[in-house]
Amino acid sequence: MPYADIAQQTTPCFTAGTWIETPSGARRVETLHIGDTVITRHHGPQSIRWIGKKSIKLAPNFPENKFRPIHISEGALGQGLPRTPLRLSRQHRLLVSSPISQRMFGTQDCLIAAIKLTDLPGIAIDTECGDVTYIHLLFDQHEVITANGAPCESLHTGPEAIKSIPAAARSELFAIFPELMAKSCSRPLAVLCPENRQQRQLVARHKKNKKHLLCL
Repeated sequence: MPYADIAQQTTPCFTAGTWIETPSGARRVETLHIGDTVITRHHGPQSIRWIGKKSIKLAPNFPENKFRPIHISEGALGQGLPRTPLRLSRQHRLLVSSPISQRMFGTQDCLIAAIKLTDLPGIAIDTECGDVTYIHLLFDQHEVITANGAPCESLHTGPEAIKSIPAAARSELFAIFPELMAKSCSRPLAVLCPENRQQRQLVARHKKNKKHLLCL
């Protein structure tokens, strides 16, 4: 099965059309298959172990629909990134790498949900699209990968993400990763993910000081 159907929810997903960096160059996420190799920030090339996919029709006149993606304009993150506009689900986390993160958390790198970034210029809820296809990419471990040139997370199999996946897809996932059946199983994050209040504070400081999210 090349794709497993995922629930209509807002766990971390790429949208179809996103360019993912691989050893052979950037490829659209919807052309990737289980076993294909993707470049990761911390562990080099890694094979995709599972893919989830869901297409959703978005009703007009509901701009705050929670299934609407977040649109990140070209260059909105800093350092000219993303290289082309990037759309992600609301809870998809992007890497922030900045001195402000270093001062707040003792580490330059952290992960911030896309919806938390919408106070910043060039980042907003996409209120115009009529449909969207969301795609999960799962690896042996949580990874930071490159999407349209920008560092973003892969699927993190935390309790909420597991609960949001339909039973048939969960069965497929558990066959690949049986340890996920244990409710206490929590895979480590690739880098720090601050709690919601801290994420908002980090974004507010970047906005106030007019600093880029990426200082790579």
